[in-house]
Amino acid sequence: MISNKTRRRVTILRLIIVIGILLLTTTCQKSPENHSATNEPSPSPAATSTEEAKQTTGSTSDVNVSGTLQESRHNRDNIVPRIFNVLTSETNQAKVTFEVNKSTDRFKINEIHGTILNMVEQVLDRFPIKTAEKPEFLVLEKDGSGKLLEQPQFYGKLSLIPYGAIENGQLLEIVVKALAYESEPWVAYGLAGILSGVQVEVDLGLIQDTDKLFLTGISYEEEYVSDDDLAASKALAGAFMRYILADYGEVVLMELIENSSSLDVYDALKAWSGETNAYFDLHPGVLYSTYSYSDAPGYFVRVNDGNSNFYFRMDLPATSPLKNPRTIYAFLDRFHRAIEKVSKFALDNQIDVIDSGFHVYTNSTDYTFRSGMVEGMKIQFGQDGWRIGLEHEVIHAMLGTRGVGTNEKWLREGLTSLLADKVIFGPEIYEMAGYTESSYYNILRDVKNNVVDDSYFRLSGTFDFYKNAVGYYTKFASLEEENGELNYDVYVDSAAYAWLVYCDEGQISPETAIIPTISLHRVSLIYEVYASYVNFLIEQKGIPIADLVYYYQTEMPKELTEYTSEWLEYIRGNWEG
Repeated sequence: MISNKTRRRVTILRLIIVIGILLLTTTCQKSPENHSATNEPSPSPAATSTEEAKQTTGSTSDVNVSGTLQESRHNRDNIVPRIFNVLTSETNQAKVTFEVNKSTDRFKINEIHGTILNMVEQVLDRFPIKTAEKPEFLVLEKDGSGKLLEQPQFYGKLSLIPYGAIENGQLLEIVVKALAYESEPWVAYGLAGILSGVQVEVDLGLIQDTDKLFLTGISYEEEYVSDDDLAASKALAGAFMRYILADYGEVVLMELIENSSSLDVYDALKAWSGETNAYFDLHPGVLYSTYSYSDAPGYFVRVNDGNSNFYFRMDLPATSPLKNPRTIYAFLDRFHRAIEKVSKFALDNQIDVIDSGFHVYTNSTDYTFRSGMVEGMKIQFGQDGWRIGLEHEVIHAMLGTRGVGTNEKWLREGLTSLLADKVIFGPEIYEMAGYTESSYYNILRDVKNNVVDDSYFRLSGTFDFYKNAVGYYTKFASLEEENGELNYDVYVDSAAYAWLVYCDEGQISPETAIIPTISLHRVSLIYEVYASYVNFLIEQKGIPIADLVYYYQTEMPKELTEYTSEWLEYIRGNWEG
């Protein structure tokens, strides 16, 4: 809890800040010229968030660009892919642009224009924030898709502002967040809280919440939190920043704003609040410097970890597994763990892999019923697909290709399955996904015990295929123990045996799994069949796994398929022996 002494210090400091800003706005009132040449009222950053004070503005004399609104045209870009007329101005502090049409109230735009630039100047006079690029404000009626823009959007240095946000008192918060775009969201919202001069009671016990993870970047994304929780996270940020300013000083505060601080934020949070958080104990960096956040067209939020970009949205919010801060950070943690484990495997085996530069998309409707797909540096996951397939797709992405790479599906999918399910990872994938009941072992066991039937599987006839696999598996390994340990080598060979039976019954050449005459066999365990052959090449023919990775990345020698008959005879011999 905060001591009375600290409370007095914070209160006195708040009064000094508010008085300083009020003096600033009355003695240094400046506003850029505009088309009407009329001085219009503008709100002060010292005003409250619900009712911004009006100030009388004068002319601007310290800008190296005129700041006068000029007619121009916005051309399509990645963020706003529309063409429209604009009024735009630029000063040494910011660029401000307004979407206009025939019905636009130019007088109102002049007023808003002066208000924004005046507020930018006042904030920077109080806290001289330095950024790599000049902030840009684009005031719109519609977003990039042509829909009504209802909430502000932030794309690094560019901020999209709906006219409604200016009218309902959000402008100070928007301006501060836009100016502090390189900082953590809690830092920007906390700074806005200081400048507003408004203090509210905060519940410090909220810091313990491991689902909502207050003060993390996702706790400020309205799609993933309730209105009350968003307000609570902003209030906590304001109170925490006041504490930092009072106890650590303005130099530390400015370093936080400019994302150059060495402050142990979690230690400071514990010292201020007297509270801990089990997730922060393991991942203290999530509060500062690990991630940056921005909007992204078509997605709720883009998270950057310094190496790759992650795009999140919920097409079906009621069933989406990525629905709150905890689940999103759990996804990111799991992705990073996969990168680390594949990188270690690659180092141990002197294999070249790609470990950064990925664009990872979740909840893509194109892959609703698939685990995922890799296309170059793009990894796409369906709503639930990543829960089982994340490691598999990460391996695909990290192996990449040198040139065209092999187009042999059996090698690409068989080797990747072997790495994901045995060599690098294993059954823990199902534990991390929370799907232990759907593990390879448990599905085999459920088929053996007739707990499931053909209706359980997506492809018709899969139950019979599994029954044949179970027959082979139980000859060499047990399925008696609930949640027992899978013998992976026997498992993939059992899939190969079931494939032989399937081919015999359908009068199909079993070698087409490896030397295909058709593009894809629609068999549930076909990847395991591929993995059986890859495992045979490693265990029985002595081909190093590093060589197989090299063939995956470059071009596969034709002789690699010459062992298919020997492999199939090996499977038959095991069954008949």
